[in-house]
Amino acid sequence: SYFRAKVVEIQESQDCSSLSVDVHFVDYGDYELKSVREIFKIRADFMKLKFQAIQCSLAHIRPETGEDWSEDACDKFEMLTGCDKGKVIWARVVGYHASGVPWVELVDTGMGQTSLGKELVRLGVARWV
Repeated sequence: SYFRAKVVEIQESQDCSSLSVDVHFVDYGDYELKSVREIFKIRADFMKLKFQAIQCSLAHIRPETGEDWSEDACDKFEMLTGCDKGKVIWARVVGYHASGVPWVELVDTGMGQTSLGKELVRLGVARWV
């Protein structure tokens, strides 16, 4: 399958034998390092559709330690959101950062309107702010 992506950075290997690109999947929001051989030019008509991923930040919580989310926190977030299972998660915009990025509360509709932020705090990977 093919996915729409934007090249963020081009990286040359240590021995200069290969090129890799860091890409941002514009319809999913994630990033991945790919070999330049896996990258193809997209037809212009496929770019008419707006990007489906929107940058946002979780409201009212921060990583338990440091500024960046730990691998454990990311794993727990993926488990809670059921990204690979087609789970329905509602996002409620509760404000905006000065940069314009929305702060959102995520709610699992299948768990009795459970706040995912509250669950991340309960699991010990986030703290309230």
